[in-house]
Amino acid sequence: QSWLDNYRKTHSSREYEREVLARYVSDISCVFPNHVIHDCVSDDIEFASPDVFIGAQYAAFDAENSVIAENYYRDGISNIRIYVIPQEGRRIMEAENYIVDLVNKHGASRVIINNTSLGSAPIESMAALIGEDMVIGVSNHETKAEIEGQRNRYIKEDLYVNLLKLMERRLVRFDDPRIQSAMMDVRYDYSKRTKTIWIIGNDIMDAIVRAIFPIWGRREWLGWEKPQISFKKYK
Repeated sequence: QSWLDNYRKTHSSREYEREVLARYVSDISCVFPNHVIHDCVSDDIEFASPDVFIGAQYAAFDAENSVIAENYYRDGISNIRIYVIPQEGRRIMEAENYIVDLVNKHGASRVIINNTSLGSAPIESMAALIGEDMVIGVSNHETKAEIEGQRNRYIKEDLYVNLLKLMERRLVRFDDPRIQSAMMDVRYDYSKRTKTIWIIGNDIMDAIVRAIFPIWGRREWLGWEKPQISFKKYK
C-alpha cells in the first residue's frame, strides 16, 4: 500500500491509471481534438502540386511496417496521403525503393526521414540515391541543422504541435480513415517528477509530422530562397 501511495504522489493521474490500473488513457489527453480532426477530413482533394514533401518512418526492428507520407502543398494547404509498406526481410531497401519511385513520379522537393528508428544509415543511403540536398534527417529529439532563427534543436513535441497549429487553421486535409484513426490515437502525458510533457505518437503520425515539417514558415523550404543544406551536417 505504501508503494501505491508513493507512486500516486510522484506520478500523474494518467501515469497511475495507465501503469497501475491498466486503464485506457482518457480522451482528455488527446493531442488532436476530434473536432479539429474532422474539420481536416475532405473527399475533394487533388494530389498534385509543384511542392511535394515526403516524410518517412522506416520500420524499426520492433515494427512490421514502414510508413511513407506525402504532403502536396498547394495554395497554403497541406494535402496528406500515406503508404504503409510491409517489410519482408529488407526493411531499408523496400522503403528506399518506394521513396525513390515516389520522387521520380511526383517530383518531391524534400525527403524528411526519422533518423532514430534505424540510425543515420538510411539517410546516407537515400542521399546517395536522390542527392544530398534532397534528404533531411529529423529525429524524435532534435534536428541537426538550423531551421528557424537561432534555434537548432527541435524536439518531438515541436513536430506534433506544428501539425496541430496548421490543423486548427484548417490548413491540412486528408481523406484516409487510417490517418484519422492515427491522429485520434496520439496522446500526451505529464510527469510530476520531471515536470515534463511528452507526446506519445505512432508510426503513421511520425511520418506525417515529417512531411509537414517543411511548412514552418521559412521561405527556403518552399523554393523562394535557395536551401542552405549540407549533408555533412548530418554525419
